[in-house]
Amino acid sequence: MTTIRTLLKFCCLLLLSACTLGAVQEEGYIISKSDSEIWVVPANEKEIEEEEFEELAETFGGEGTYFKITSLDSKLRDKLKAGQKVIVYYNGNKATSAPGQAGAIKVKIVK
Repeated sequence: MTTIRTLLKFCCLLLLSACTLGAVQEEGYIISKSDSEIWVVPANEKEIEEEEFEELAETFGGEGTYFKITSLDSKLRDKLKAGQKVIVYYNGNKATSAPGQAGAIKVKIVK
């Protein structure tokens, strides 16, 4: 019985670590958030603090990436807010639209 539990724990850890294995990451600031996605752009802190959303959207119009966040934990989704610096992990599949589009696997709030 102990062997089975140990094996199950190992399998769970392996599955959890595989979620970000081979994942691509993108760092930037959230400039827009809805229930289902965030728009992350390569802005700097000064731009985020000094410009309103409309100015940021115009400045970064086709840049950055819209990340679908519906597969993330609801508590994490609730914590995500415009103006936060984040690192978003995704599987590398990114639509070549402007801005790009991808599904977030994991989001780390940096600031």
